[in-house]
Amino acid sequence: MIHLEKDLYTIKEVAHLVNKPVYAINNAIYSKQSLVKLDVIRKEGRIYIKKNEVKRYIEYFEERQTSIEIDSVYAINKLNRRMMKIPKLKQTQELFLEYARNYFNKMKGSNSHKRNIINEFVNFHNKLVTVIEDDIFKLSSDKINDLCLKEDFLKTKERLLFTRFINYAFEQKKIPLKSKLIAAQKNTKSEKEIYSIEMFNQIYRHVQNIELHLQHSINDRNYANMWVYTTLLCCDFIRGSDLILNTPTMKLKDLGIENEDFQSGNFALTDEKIQHIIKQIYFSFRSKRASKTGELLTFLVPASLEKPLAYAMICSEYLRNTDELQLETFIQGKYKKICTHGAVSHLKFFTNYEQFADFKFSSLIMNRSIATYLYGSITEDSAYDSELALILTQTARSHKNEDSTKSYIQMMSKDGSLERVSNNLFRRGPFGWLYDQLLKFIFSEGYKSKVLETRTVVIEKLKESFSLKDMESLAAYSFNYLKPYTADQNTTITEVMNLIYEKRIKVIHKLMQLNQQDISTLFNQLATHSMPSKIEHAQCLIAPNCEYPALVNCMYCEYVLPQNLILIQLNHELLRLLETINSTENPNILKRENRFLIQCFLILSEANNTFGKEHVKAYVEIDKVRSLIAKTANKIEL
Repeated sequence: MIHLEKDLYTIKEVAHLVNKPVYAINNAIYSKQSLVKLDVIRKEGRIYIKKNEVKRYIEYFEERQTSIEIDSVYAINKLNRRMMKIPKLKQTQELFLEYARNYFNKMKGSNSHKRNIINEFVNFHNKLVTVIEDDIFKLSSDKINDLCLKEDFLKTKERLLFTRFINYAFEQKKIPLKSKLIAAQKNTKSEKEIYSIEMFNQIYRHVQNIELHLQHSINDRNYANMWVYTTLLCCDFIRGSDLILNTPTMKLKDLGIENEDFQSGNFALTDEKIQHIIKQIYFSFRSKRASKTGELLTFLVPASLEKPLAYAMICSEYLRNTDELQLETFIQGKYKKICTHGAVSHLKFFTNYEQFADFKFSSLIMNRSIATYLYGSITEDSAYDSELALILTQTARSHKNEDSTKSYIQMMSKDGSLERVSNNLFRRGPFGWLYDQLLKFIFSEGYKSKVLETRTVVIEKLKESFSLKDMESLAAYSFNYLKPYTADQNTTITEVMNLIYEKRIKVIHKLMQLNQQDISTLFNQLATHSMPSKIEHAQCLIAPNCEYPALVNCMYCEYVLPQNLILIQLNHELLRLLETINSTENPNILKRENRFLIQCFLILSEANNTFGKEHVKAYVEIDKVRSLIAKTANKIEL
């Protein structure tokens, strides 16, 4: 608290004390709209403000700066203070407070959301007690129905609250209701705004432009925060508020980055550091839960956004104040209001550039857009994938039920308007889908990448040359053109390598023999992580069955489906195997561990070819592995 020594202060002195412009003090004195009023006195033709008024004014701003975390205790106290007290309705008010306490105990979400709920309860209660003359549970059913249906009395949410409270009150008093009240909510589902595919691609390319944003982000924290925030919205179908609250902080020194590096004029991140940063973000998000539903957040980063996200995060971290959140600039006021739409200073990330002259940024529209395009990209190839697409999108959003997810997905098609799609389906005829499915199976990506009209022309020509009976024979040939091959167990290293590849081919053949419904079911289970393996970063294609129940590690099984971060497990396994080989002289253990080591090297080689050596190096301690290999070379059979 600022120490006040004088009894009277001029307007300029008060402005200096509270670090506000003079016009702000004048506004507090003269404006009727001011949130806090200042009383003044006139002395010798000048305006002065008394010491106690200045003190009250300072306390007002200090209170606004003090952050408040809204919990159930705060909420019920706030409600109790603002409720109109009517002595003859004491029992109704006690019941309402008890109902509110039960509701507030389950309340989730941001402080802003919680404040809105408290205000809804206050407004509803104060409306209700002005129109009832006796306790609510003493009213007749007709009177209750009249209140519920009374025009311009209750809003939609208040009517829902009314019916729930009535049912609660009668239940607590053990008074039977003739009929349980239910508030029917109108179906307000309508087409909601999403960014066009052109605009979404423009935003996507904009966040990728590191050269454009780097210098701005090094000098402006709000700009850097907006770069991080927008990039994350391009990656994931996560609420803006959850991104703002859960984006992790970084330790620059642990990454080998010093503050002086940012001013060097040629600041750059290696691929290895980029992967370390992405790994840190992943590990931070994996244990976080959505504030609204309590479900675990699903964090994904496409390869094309790893580099810009890493640069944005490092710039944001460089400007972050100690003990603040990474995206603290989006949080305002004592109630920690989360501005998911961003402030004017954040929007410079877009408004500084001509191509975004008429652009309106919204995290909600970004969420709808990425949900719609994610759903559309999955359903593009097959109508049977629509259920899988919905489950994937639901998982990405951390929703508990699919109805919540459906509200974000807008009617669209990668092929364009429904009129265009309908026209092409009509041209293909009643069995056009059969020809389409066979062409997809035979030609795979080469056919699926063609535009809708081109595929329709191919189908039309195919129908001229092949009848449905011919198509049946052609389908049987295509389905069985590969035969599984089984190899005998052998002991040489070359034959072990052959056996590994042959086991993989057997799995591919088994998958090829699954029908469309089985494939859809399998993908559905994989999308919801319902087929766990014995290791963390992988799933099993035959779960809950196990091909090798004696093994404690799935790294060597042909049915394991590895994920990107299985490289973490691979690192541990490589080090364990090499240390075991180095320390043992038992020939049987050496033979076994050598076989396992070959499979680990095979996975490592495939990871290098897929992701690049710099990416793999961020997860696997290559130098340590090489050192152990050199130390154990005489025992390794390659």
